Amino acid sequence: MKRAFPLLFIFLLLSSLPPLSYSGEKGFETAEICKKCHGVIYDQWKSSRHSNSFTEPNFGKVYRATQSTSPDRASLCRFCHNPIATIPKGYKKEGISEGEGITCDFCHTVKEVTIGNDFPRFVNTPGTKRGPIANARSPYHETEFSPLLLDSKFCAGCHEFTNENGVPVLTTYSEWEQSFYRGEGIHCQFCHLPQLFPGSDEEGPPDHTMQGGYYPEKIREAITMTGTLRSRKNEAILKIELFNDRSGHKVPTGIPTHRLIVNARLNGDRGEVIGEKQVFIERVLGNREGKPISSAADMFLNASTVLKDNRIGPKEKRMLTLEFPLEKGSETLSAAVSLLYEIPSPDPVLKTVKINIDDMTIHRSGMKFPFQALILGLILITACLLAYDIFIRLKIRRKE
Repeated sequence: MKRAFPLLFIFLLLSSLPPLSYSGEKGFETAEICKKCHGVIYDQWKSSRHSNSFTEPNFGKVYRATQSTSPDRASLCRFCHNPIATIPKGYKKEGISEGEGITCDFCHTVKEVTIGNDFPRFVNTPGTKRGPIANARSPYHETEFSPLLLDSKFCAGCHEFTNENGVPVLTTYSEWEQSFYRGEGIHCQFCHLPQLFPGSDEEGPPDHTMQGGYYPEKIREAITMTGTLRSRKNEAILKIELFNDRSGHKVPTGIPTHRLIVNARLNGDRGEVIGEKQVFIERVLGNREGKPISSAADMFLNASTVLKDNRIGPKEKRMLTLEFPLEKGSETLSAAVSLLYEIPSPDPVLKTVKINIDDMTIHRSGMKFPFQALILGLILITACLLAYDIFIRLKIRRKE
């Protein structure tokens, strides 16, 4: 009886464990199965934009618009927003709903990625789970280390797209490819899954929320804003510097419906508003007539040209100079500057949402130009006179 007890304990322990995540059939598994062993990662993924990539309201508007105008091309959307559904027949997919979007078993069964205009770009071989951590082991499925999951090329499968007119609509991968980050071997995953960065001291599994532009804190990490305010004659000069310090691509990136807005307000000595100006940092696509396109569906399908692109590249410092006329005798005390990130809203009334990224108040530096120049001149003249006086005194002493 005593010998049977350990065997009974082992049997009960094994019977309480979750079932094998791979059933042995040639097919894909729902994320609900992954959840049984990878609960933390599942919860992170479930709250991510990858999870709701097919059910997110803004995408829904674009997808429905594409279906109504170009139903034959609407399937392109699914290759990235609901990729399991596009994989050819012959693989088991039961139980995987559209609500899983880019689901666990899609990314972790990718064998190859090709970059170009042809879809599908991913080659999946289900069964073995591929990941970015070497020597990972699981008692429930076969595992394989995949360096591809640590390479920006993996992300390029969805985050790079040129339409039929030859217009690059999504350029996140090529922006990274042209940056110094590529030369340094710093890939997308190292910022968006920071636990994978070599030498990282962040604890826990890789963060599968994969935060990007829709997370204000991520924009705040990437962009720093500083400024100066000076006045001369009848003009105030506000200089604002934006520094893309920590993003491996341009800001903003992704679909051109996103943009940065700099709001600047000049305040007088009595608190009155002297002037206001806005600067838009964005990428604008145009149609065949050269008119701006605002619809995301039209951007993907019908854009024919790039009308504007003043986005801020990796490690680029952008200086904005705003000039405000001043009335004679007015004293400018400060400028209030806000940096906003504008994205589409699913609400047809609001249309867009503006997220506050940074605010700063800049006080006027120094005195007005003529007085400042006069004082500097007096200081220089005084210094020259003192030097001359010392020189004469030394000369007289030498003669004595």
